[in-house]
Amino acid sequence: MFVKKRLFGIALLLLVLLITGCGSTNNNSGSTSKKLIDIKKTMTCKKEEVDDDGFKTTSTMKITYDSKQVYKVKSTVESQIDPEYAEFTESVSKALIEKFDSLDGIDASYSSDGSNSKMKIDVDYKKVNPDQVNEAFGDLYTDQNMYSKTDYTIEQFKIDNLDGYTCD
Repeated sequence: MFVKKRLFGIALLLLVLLITGCGSTNNNSGSTSKKLIDIKKTMTCKKEEVDDDGFKTTSTMKITYDSKQVYKVKSTVESQIDPEYAEFTESVSKALIEKFDSLDGIDASYSSDGSNSKMKIDVDYKKVNPDQVNEAFGDLYTDQNMYSKTDYTIEQFKIDNLDGYTCD
C-alpha cells in the first residue's frame, strides 16, 4: 500500500512539473531555464475608423501565439462602401483577395452586398511562403509586412501591425 501511494505521489509530482512547465534544458550557449510546455494563447485586437465621408471600417485580428512566435492571424475588415465607388471597390478587392487566396498558407475571401463589404485573410505562418508573397505583390508587400514575414514574436507583431488597435 505504501509503495502504491509513493508511486502515485511521484507520478503526480511529474505531472505537475510537466503542466506547470518547470524544468531546464541546455542549449549551445549554456544552461537556461525553459518551460517544457509552451501554451498557445489567442489575442483579439480591434480598430475602428471613420473616413472623411463618414464611412466606417472595422478591422479585427485574432492572433494565435506562444512565448516564442506568432502561429496564425485571422484578419477581418468590414467596411461601409460609398455607393459612388461600390463597383470599383468590389473589383479591386476581389482581385486582391483572389491573389492572396492563391498563395500557400493564406486563406482569403471577400463578400459584399453593395453597401457593406467583408474581407477575410487568414495567415498560417507555418505554411506561408515569403518568396511567393513577394513575387505575387512585389514592392507592395515587403519583408516588413505581416504576409511575408514568418518569424514574428508577439512583441514584434504588435509593433509592426497593431498600431491603433485595442487588444484584449
